[in-house]
Amino acid sequence: NISYLKTPPTISWVTGVNNEGGLIIDYIPVECPDFIHDSFYPWLGVKEDGTPLNLDEYIDSFINSNESVLLLYGEKGQGKSTLLKYLLHKSGNNAMITYQDNIADLDILFSSFMNSEDKILIIEDAETFLTKRESGNSSMRRLLNIADGLTSRKDKKVIFTTNLSSLNHIDDALLRDGRCYDAVKFEVFTKQESENIADVLNINRNLLVKDEYILAELFSINNNKLKRKKLRGNSVVSETRSQTGIGFS
Repeated sequence: NISYLKTPPTISWVTGVNNEGGLIIDYIPVECPDFIHDSFYPWLGVKEDGTPLNLDEYIDSFINSNESVLLLYGEKGQGKSTLLKYLLHKSGNNAMITYQDNIADLDILFSSFMNSEDKILIIEDAETFLTKRESGNSSMRRLLNIADGLTSRKDKKVIFTTNLSSLNHIDDALLRDGRCYDAVKFEVFTKQESENIADVLNINRNLLVKDEYILAELFSINNNKLKRKKLRGNSVVSETRSQTGIGFS
């Protein structure tokens, strides 16, 4: 069950830099996902007794950890942003977020974050920001210094998302123990994982005609099912609402 906060968290959405060199920020309340389930994220690891970590346990563990960095990487359309929305609601933390590489490269972004009341900095689509230093990434050394500085601020976290498919593209130093809490790979679902999600969404398994799915595809099947149900009930359907919750905008 999703717990809705009376006052939803706020995103400080960094959209640019003004003529004085300051950040241009829009403040947006975070909508909690309409629906989220542990089966959507089968990659979150296991506890000491070998049982899978659920979403709430994973979020609590990260927020209370000494490490400052979390990396979410892999397949597009697998619910990274949906997970982040839920994380903000579960933790009750406000966040600063940017999508733009040119802003992420600026020291002003990190200094503004450190001096703000925002507890989490989210840099989405951070492909060029995470690559290896030997590949010409001049920002990585500064990022590593910042990440190390955050270890003394247990209440401040940085989360990167990327569609890169392998950790081989990412600078090893960022993933070092004590600096990075976890690097979670979002993969396509196996047939069994897809069927588990179909059961949660009350989708007939016979509608699954492929061996592999991504979350967005399963929600699309679910949306089409709901649309057909409404049409059979003679309801006027003017718009099919997306339930994937992908993206913050």
